[in-house]
Amino acid sequence: DVYYQLGILYISADEIARAKELLEMFISKDPDNEKASLAREILKSLNREF
Repeated sequence: DVYYQLGILYISADEIARAKELLEMFISKDPDNEKASLAREILKSLNREF
């Protein structure tokens, strides 16, 4: 969950590229985590916005 939490923090700091990296790392390290689907949705949203 550390990568997920850091990703969210980077979004709030407007560091979108770093946030994407961290969320992708979170998903790749733990694809079955309950937050992985949420992280995927966040990434989709970030990719549409930026």
